[in-house]
Amino acid sequence: MIFEGHYGVVHIETANTIQNLANAISRLGDVRSAQGFYERALAIKERHYGVGHIETASTLQNLALAISGLGDVRAAQGLYERALAIFEGHYGAEHVELTITLYNLAIANCQLNNIIIAQEQCMRAKVIASRSLPAGHSTLNAIERLLQHLATTDVRHGLSPSSTETSSSIQSLLEQSTHLSQQGTQHYRDE
Repeated sequence: MIFEGHYGVVHIETANTIQNLANAISRLGDVRSAQGFYERALAIKERHYGVGHIETASTLQNLALAISGLGDVRAAQGLYERALAIFEGHYGAEHVELTITLYNLAIANCQLNNIIIAQEQCMRAKVIASRSLPAGHSTLNAIERLLQHLATTDVRHGLSPSSTETSSSIQSLLEQSTHLSQQGTQHYRDE
């Protein structure tokens, strides 16, 4: 890469380019390759900024999406929790920037059969988003669909892995999650 040759392999500009490359690769469907690039970008950013810096949060979230897409939901959950803690520390507990991370974390908890926690996270995302986004906004619609799904999930028994309808519903929610995360903050302002 040109940036590596000019700045070096551990420069922050190189990390930003690597993350952009990972985003493009992920959009093209090569999630496994994207994961490696996200991990590399995260390592550089954490070395440059520090582990809990706001500049690492979006990379954590993108890495979590990739890992979740590869089936390691528990690892993704931990990354979402780290990203959420960073966003909360930087923006406060009620800022719209937390919405997508809460939504993603709720999906992960739903997949892990932590239904009550998922409902709480999703409701929190809805309250925050409702204060900042117009009615009918795609983020609010996605949150509402997840809440409807969670309302029909048996809290005592969690998700039935054999249920094709549940699997299809979760897959649709994950695709929406990826779409919303890729749009990021600009998405809030434009829609």
